[in-house]
Amino acid sequence: KLYVLFHDEAKKHPEYEDEAREAFKRLEDGEEEYLELWKWIREESLKESEQIITFADNKVKDICIANWDITGDGELNIFEASLVETLNGVFAKNKNITSFNELKYFTGLDFLNGDFQECKSLKSISLPNNIRSIGDFTFRYCSGLTSITIPNSVTNIRFRAFQYCSGLTSITIPNSVTCIAEYAFEACSGLSSIVVENGNPVYDSRNNCNAIIETTTNTLHSGCKATIIPN
Repeated sequence: KLYVLFHDEAKKHPEYEDEAREAFKRLEDGEEEYLELWKWIREESLKESEQIITFADNKVKDICIANWDITGDGELNIFEASLVETLNGVFAKNKNITSFNELKYFTGLDFLNGDFQECKSLKSISLPNNIRSIGDFTFRYCSGLTSITIPNSVTNIRFRAFQYCSGLTSITIPNSVTCIAEYAFEACSGLSSIVVENGNPVYDSRNNCNAIIETTTNTLHSGCKATIIPN
């Protein structure tokens, strides 16, 4: 997390890169203060990676252990989760799992693609903060899902990604999303609030219209039962 936080902050403050280079030089020169700091960072990173994940849903835990328990200890730690690069559909069409907020630890994932379709009992899930794509059919027919936070790392929401998520009541599109495919939110009958974050270069929800509007063409992309067509 320390490394991720630094690089995120460095994007906003480029001068941090110069300060970091200076710090590494002092570390290489053997300055005691910097050696102690490096030792602390290393120890904290190891502690975090070895932390055992506590799963709220034992059915989810069983699937994770069966697929990604490298050490064979019957548990999954944060390091093991971070190595997973694709879910390979192991959760798809599972009608028994109810929550997977521990997915946030699977930071090696760059995309999801149909991985939770027809998980009709799934009520809550937390996506990793670095995921870029919510692929085709990812949450299709997840009728029990009532809310989801889309991280601001996501750039595209693909074909029918949330189709028939009838339990969803609200959705916020972050300003990082620049591509939303057709039917991404089709038949989300419970949806009553749609917000596009300010600063999105492609979409907006002007005048609190509860819809997704393509900004340059003034075209209604997606709406809900509370949509008000803007002037």
